[in-house]
Amino acid sequence: MFHNTAQHDTTDPEDLTARELYAQCQKIGLLALKSRRQFIGLLPLVERRQAYLGRGLYSTYDFAAKLGGISRDIVTEVLRLDRQLKDFSLVRKLLYRGSIGWSKIRMVTAWLTVENQKEWIEKLENISNQALALYLRDFTAQQYRRLQGSIVDTESESIQHNQPFGQLTQQSYMLQSSIIEKSGKNEAESFGAEIPEYNRESSSCQIPGQIISKGNEQPTNYSSLSKFDQLAYERETFTFSLNRKIAAKMRLFRQKLEKDRKELITWEEVMVEFLHHIEKKEEPDIQKTNVQKINLQKSKTEEEMPTSRHIPALVRRIVLRQYDGLCAFNDCAAPAEIFHHTRRFSLTDHLSKAETHDPNFIKPLCKPHERIVHNTLIENEEVDPVHWKLLVSPNRQSEKYAVDQVVIGYRKPK
Repeated sequence: MFHNTAQHDTTDPEDLTARELYAQCQKIGLLALKSRRQFIGLLPLVERRQAYLGRGLYSTYDFAAKLGGISRDIVTEVLRLDRQLKDFSLVRKLLYRGSIGWSKIRMVTAWLTVENQKEWIEKLENISNQALALYLRDFTAQQYRRLQGSIVDTESESIQHNQPFGQLTQQSYMLQSSIIEKSGKNEAESFGAEIPEYNRESSSCQIPGQIISKGNEQPTNYSSLSKFDQLAYERETFTFSLNRKIAAKMRLFRQKLEKDRKELITWEEVMVEFLHHIEKKEEPDIQKTNVQKINLQKSKTEEEMPTSRHIPALVRRIVLRQYDGLCAFNDCAAPAEIFHHTRRFSLTDHLSKAETHDPNFIKPLCKPHERIVHNTLIENEEVDPVHWKLLVSPNRQSEKYAVDQVVIGYRKPK
């Protein structure tokens, strides 16, 4: 049993240490998963060529169950996926070879075209299932916000010109239809098919694959909701009235925020932004103060020493406090797991320690979003992550792309 896979061919498994046992089970488990993925990937060919006939088997379902222990539901999904990939030969080969799992390929079928399949293959090979799901969700939400921003701008313009409400609604509808139609003919063609539903007052943004239940029931995918949606299940009610002048100022403040963000926002988000402005006035700029402390503490010896990848604890605290210990990516409520150098460490290792580990260029990210960033899929990485824009394909001419390819190669299992 252990002859081909065990590290010690003649060693009794009972004599293995806990570390050796874990390593051996991990190796065998990876081989088992790979073999299962390859077996499932070949099922469409078994169906097409009826390889089960004459062997005491009566269908592909029978073949999959007896030879691989694969359920009927999985067989049905794989055969359906194979039909969807009939025009995408390159992606289809990945399925047959078992290079990529069928469930991961299924995630991108709605966005595949004959022209962009090579770009999607790169993402399928380099991005994990979880990171790919977040990328698709965030890109869809980004396209939706862009659409909403265009509609808000058009409505504001119409109000300024005193257009009647009925005409305004019709114009917004025509704009929305034209944008969706155009999105099928440009780089966003593969992302324009599914637009999430958005409710202005409840701030519930429903993404494909994420179901938000009604009433007091918890959502089925609580962890993937935005920060504001998660807080919606742990809240208090404040009821108060305002005089007309203050109410008018609050509405103007909300309109200004919507214009700046180019998207519709809720009153809760307005209050969060309002409190943020107050806290900014009350507290000194902690980040700048701490950076100055770091600069003052530098010694000549430290300047001469080679820069280490280790981020000083003080810088870590500054970065984590700025984002409340959460992933800095927009609408991500996951805990921060990785400190990411937006300028890439290898491109700044010639600088001093304080300059290399400048808090302004270090962002806390969850693991899936860090993987997305290291696939060079962020258009404007130099700004705050709240305003990051996802790319359909990476910029292969940038220095960061070359660095990221090295990182991807290092992370791939040997």
